[in-house]
Amino acid sequence: MDSSLTFRAGIKDVIPTVFGYIGVGLAMGIVANTSHLSVWAVLLMSLIVYAGSAQFIIVSMLLAGSPISAIVLSTFLINSRMILMSPKLQEQISHTINPIKSVFSLIFIFYGFNLTGGSSGEKLFGCL
Repeated sequence: MDSSLTFRAGIKDVIPTVFGYIGVGLAMGIVANTSHLSVWAVLLMSLIVYAGSAQFIIVSMLLAGSPISAIVLSTFLINSRMILMSPKLQEQISHTINPIKSVFSLIFIFYGFNLTGGSSGEKLFGCL
């Protein structure tokens, strides 16, 4: 298979995910703006916290004056779902991708899980 065909197929596979990220990013921008967070705070949070749901919780907890320990614990609990999905994705991609890329791809669990399709080979999330 030539590289242009592989690249084209990859672009086709990621387009639905890109539209999902645009929607969540716009919603986060609106929430952050109405919460009077600085652009730098939002940028830093976007770089540090990958889970979009955790970003929304962090903003609301910051506004409520919650202690940092509660915010960190809540973020950990929200992201703990990744611990359950990671081994399955690792099983799916470990034989095709070198170990460094394999570990890095676990960051993108939902996207990667959808593309690999779980054990049946079908896409797991119909919306993607």
